Amino acid sequence: MTSIKTISNKQYALLICLLLIMTALTAPTLNDSYWLDESINLRQSMQTPSETVGWLYNNDVHTPLYHVLLNYWMQANQATNEAVTRTLSLIISVITIITFFKYTMRFYDEAVALTTTVFLTTSETMLHYSVEVRPYSLLILLAVLSTYTYRCWLAEHSRTYIFWYAITLTLLTYTHLFGLLLLASHVAHYVLTQRNNSFHISTGDLELAAAYLFTIIMFLPWAVNLASQIQGGNLSWIPSLTPLLLWNTYQLLFASPHILLIFIAILPLTWKTTTTHTLTISWATIPLVITAVYSLTVQPALNQRYLLFTLPALYLLLSDAIHSIPNKWIRRAAITTTLILFVASSTYPNHYQRTDWKKAAQHTGADQPILIHPPFEQESITYYLNPRCHPITNTTKLAACNSDDEIYSVQPNTTCCNNTTELETIDKKLNTLTDQEFQIIHHNLSPNTPIKDYLEETGNLKLHQELPDTGYKDPRVPYFDNNVLIYNYTPTSSTPNQ
Repeated sequence: MTSIKTISNKQYALLICLLLIMTALTAPTLNDSYWLDESINLRQSMQTPSETVGWLYNNDVHTPLYHVLLNYWMQANQATNEAVTRTLSLIISVITIITFFKYTMRFYDEAVALTTTVFLTTSETMLHYSVEVRPYSLLILLAVLSTYTYRCWLAEHSRTYIFWYAITLTLLTYTHLFGLLLLASHVAHYVLTQRNNSFHISTGDLELAAAYLFTIIMFLPWAVNLASQIQGGNLSWIPSLTPLLLWNTYQLLFASPHILLIFIAILPLTWKTTTTHTLTISWATIPLVITAVYSLTVQPALNQRYLLFTLPALYLLLSDAIHSIPNKWIRRAAITTTLILFVASSTYPNHYQRTDWKKAAQHTGADQPILIHPPFEQESITYYLNPRCHPITNTTKLAACNSDDEIYSVQPNTTCCNNTTELETIDKKLNTLTDQEFQIIHHNLSPNTPIKDYLEETGNLKLHQELPDTGYKDPRVPYFDNNVLIYNYTPTSSTPNQ
C-alpha cells in the first residue's frame, strides 16, 4: 500500500501561485471570438438539454456531457458570451491542476509533482485548451480523475475507489469518444502488470471487471448508434499518418519542438518498472498506438487535440526524466531550459490563434446582404450577427460554380427568433444583384483568393472597397488571422459609395 503524503501549507501556497499565474496567462483570451468549432458547440448547447442530446445522438459523433454542462452553466449565468463560456473551461482546468498535483504528490515525489505542475500551468497548449469552448478541458479532468481512482484502487483495493473509478470512466466516455482509449490503456496496464497468474481470478479481477461492465452498460445506449455516426463523421480534414504528422502532433502537445527534443533525448533515463510508472507510460502511449493503427487501417484520426488527455502523462514523464538525471548541475540546467521554453510558448503564442469573427461581424454593413464562403463558416459568424438565437438557415447556392466555390448567404440584423423572419437566403444569381450592394466574407488559408476574381468576372460586379486592416500580421491585406477577407461589392450598373 502506498502511503498518503500530507501536502504542506507551503506546497499549497506554491500551487495557488501557479494557478494564479495560469489564470493571469489565460485572462486576456477569455473574450476571444468564438471560432468555427466553438460556434457549433455553442449552438448545440443553446438548445434544451434533451434537444442537444437528441440532436447529437442522431446527427453527430460527439458525446453530449460537455454540451449539457455548458447549457446549465449558461442558464445559471444568464449569458452566452465568450467570457462566461470560457470561464467554465478555465474552472474545470484549475480543478484538473489541483487533482493532478495531489495525484503526483501521492505517487511521485515533491520535486516531480511541482515541476510537472509548473509545466502544465505554463504550457501554451494547456493554456489554450483550458479556455476553449469545447469538451477538451473536461476530457483532461476526467482522464486525471479516472487514472487517480484506478491507481488508488490498485494501492488499497478499496471498493470506494472502484466505485468512483466506474463513475469517472462512464463520464469520460460521455465527454469524448477518445476517452475509450484511456480505458484501453488501463486495461492493458492491468493485464500486463497485475495479472501474475493468468489462470487464477482474484477478487481484484472481479472488482475491475464489474467497473468495466458498469461503464459498458451505461455507454451502451449511445454505442448502439455509434458505428453509423463514426462512418458518417467527417475526418477528411485530417491528413494521412506520416512521420512528419506524428512529429507535428507531438510538438504541438509539448508546445515547442525544442521541448519535444529534450523529452526524446532524456526519456530513457526515466525507465522504471514500478506500478505507477508503467501506468503513466500506458496512459501516454496506448492511445497513440490505437489511434495510429486506426489511422493506417480505417481512416486518418491523428490530431493533437484528440490526444490532449495524454498531456498530464507526457509532462509527468518529462518531469520524471529530468529529475532522473544524475548530475545535479545538468538536471538544474534541464529544468531551467525546459521551463524557459514553456514560459516562452505561453508568453509569445504562435501555434494557436482564434479567427476573429467578432471583429469581422463589426465590419459588416448594417443592412447589406453578406455572402459567406465556404458555406459552413456561417456557423462562425451568425452568433455575432444575431446572438439571441444563433440560427442556421438552409442556404441556397448562388452561382453556377463547382462545389468548392459555392457561395452561401445569411442576412444580418433580422429577428430570427420566430418562424416568420428567419434569416433570409439570397436565391438570385450574382449577376442579377443589380440594385443592392453586398459584402463577401471569404475564409481561406491563403489571402490570395480565387473568389474575388470569380465575382468580378462572372458576376458583373465591381469591388469598390476593401475594409481597413484588422488583422494580426500583415497590414496590407484586410483579413483576420491571415485567412478571412471582407470585400464590399456593388453591381457595375450602380454607383458605388466610395
